[in-house]
Amino acid sequence: KYLATQYFPNKEIDEEKSGITPKSKLWKIDIAIEKLRLALTRNEEKKERLLLKFANERTSEMKKMSNEMRFVYVNEANKIREEYINKIKSNINSDDMIKKHLEVLQRVYDNSNEQAKTGLSRAINNSQNLIENRKKIREATTEVRIN
Repeated sequence: KYLATQYFPNKEIDEEKSGITPKSKLWKIDIAIEKLRLALTRNEEKKERLLLKFANERTSEMKKMSNEMRFVYVNEANKIREEYINKIKSNINSDDMIKKHLEVLQRVYDNSNEQAKTGLSRAINNSQNLIENRKKIREATTEVRIN
């Protein structure tokens, strides 16, 4: 039996969004292209959004393959999905570094003249937004269990 839950309360996993599935010979090429896109993406927030998108695609593939009783392919998709989810989770440590960076920025801001405070204020806001956006991305992470 297949059970999939998401942290989007009223959103169903859409099999139609699965695209190429692991039973296709093109699936490994699809995964390679995803990994290339991730490698070329320098912005961490965009990278996390891609990781989440790709993880959700794997979830859709898992549902489709499960409904077709092709459990070997479910496991293949889950392996890649877990890889993506683990990369998202590994960025939690970088949030701590950003928070420390924010503390330093705040101390510098407190001791700066008005002209410098404009730029520092923008940097503080950008860092706070980054932390909040990354938190939302992680909260959107899909959880899949196969019973």
